[in-house]
Amino acid sequence: MGAGLSRMHEAADLVCTGSHVEARRALRTVVAWCTDVLEPHMAWEESWLYPQIELLTETGWSTRAARFDHGQIAALIAQLRIDEAAATAGLTPAAAREWRSHLFALEAVVRSHMLREEMLLLPVLGDAEPR
Repeated sequence: MGAGLSRMHEAADLVCTGSHVEARRALRTVVAWCTDVLEPHMAWEESWLYPQIELLTETGWSTRAARFDHGQIAALIAQLRIDEAAATAGLTPAAAREWRSHLFALEAVVRSHMLREEMLLLPVLGDAEPR
């Protein structure tokens, strides 16, 4: 995950410092990483990890914030896909600011989500008694 997060940050920097071609390539790389790594990881969490935690805590509330994060992450990925599709028309200063904000927003939400999982959810699995 760390490498993908670094790519997001680098792509956001490139939008304002690199050429249009470099910015498009960086955005495309981030979207591909989201498709190949981040979305399958979220699907695994939704289908296996969170149900396990809910079983141990005996409440769906234990994963509610994490599931909300997933919705925010999915919306930001969808926005990046829109940005990528619109990239063929050129990169105006306004579009560059939008790309940059979307990339930084995704990075921030994913980082905070991972931290909350590590601090609040994963310890539930470690504290569980074997059945």
